[in-house]
Amino acid sequence: MSGKPLYLASGDDQNLNSGDCARQIYRQSKECGREDLLESVVYPRAGHLLESAYTNRCKQTFSKAIGFHLAFVGDAIHHAKAQEYA
Repeated sequence: MSGKPLYLASGDDQNLNSGDCARQIYRQSKECGREDLLESVVYPRAGHLLESAYTNRCKQTFSKAIGFHLAFVGDAIHHAKAQEYA
């Protein structure tokens, strides 16, 4: 079996800059001569949590581990389209 990882990133992620993470992973793969092993897609106006398509959008959650709310942000329409595409 063969395949390559697919990294899905949200461009309007207020908790983590997942677009930068995707670019960093790609750069590191390229430095190792293995950029062919990674595919990444950045959805510019999607929020942090890309849930399964056609599910309710989660706008925030409370993290007991860090003790405060995390906002997932993202434009509702673009976020839903990203979920469908992913």
